[in-house]
Amino acid sequence: GAAPISGHTAVALDSGGLLVYADCTNPAHIGAVQGVVGNAYSPGDLAVVQTDFELVHAGWSFAPGPVLAGLSGALVQTLPVGAVFSQVVAHALSATLVLVDIQPPIVLT
Repeated sequence: GAAPISGHTAVALDSGGLLVYADCTNPAHIGAVQGVVGNAYSPGDLAVVQTDFELVHAGWSFAPGPVLAGLSGALVQTLPVGAVFSQVVAHALSATLVLVDIQPPIVLT
């Protein structure tokens, strides 16, 4: 990507083909969400984008169920105000464990 990417975030491709944080309030990200990164990356690094795997993060506190792409790469279970699409990117299996499973976006506006 053109900017640093934190681990445990949803990512999309921008118009130049670079990885950026997926953002459900950005209409350009409808259909551009690629998956979730498990590690952090610096600008210009080759990143591994996961689309079908289990990911653990002690900082999460999910309820079992769908996990969505939120603002600026955040993984959320409730969409923020201003969301223009909803996209399941994972399913929480426990508070700190998700199964990444990218689903098609649903346009809200």
